[in-house]
Amino acid sequence: MIKKLLTLFCATAISSALFAQVVPEYTSPNGTSNNVFPFNSTTNQVQWVYLQSDFSPTVTPGLITKVYFFVHPTLGSSSTANFTNLTVKMANTTLTATAAGAWNTGLTTVYQAPTTAMLATQNTWTELTLQTPFFYTGGNLLMEVSQSAYSPGFYIVNYNGGRNSR
Repeated sequence: MIKKLLTLFCATAISSALFAQVVPEYTSPNGTSNNVFPFNSTTNQVQWVYLQSDFSPTVTPGLITKVYFFVHPTLGSSSTANFTNLTVKMANTTLTATAAGAWNTGLTTVYQAPTTAMLATQNTWTELTLQTPFFYTGGNLLMEVSQSAYSPGFYIVNYNGGRNSR
């Protein structure tokens, strides 16, 4: 079993086992703030850059088949969150931060569905299985998440390492 986690609380994993509570093996540093974007806001698109050094232990190259988001422990409530046109895109990149202006382009769409239901339980990881596995080369990773409507949404724990995210 190979597990990889890339998070915002995104994480990646290849897994052949089921767990009552999924705990990714690779995580980015623990966040300390909350974020409504993109899962609880009408500002519905974000891009995050994850440096290879953000993960401990170091993530090796391989296929990303799942992403995880850490649901805030106290804000909002535990529920099934429903999204319209949820889309996740990824790209290997040399970027170290996002910048104001146009959105970064050239990302690969790894998940897109007209409707998506996600179980969002406070203080746990919520999992999304990608429709198209993404080959992570071991460098920096650019991730984009967007949706066009939600009911209800959820807060995530956010960490950007002092880098801009948009």
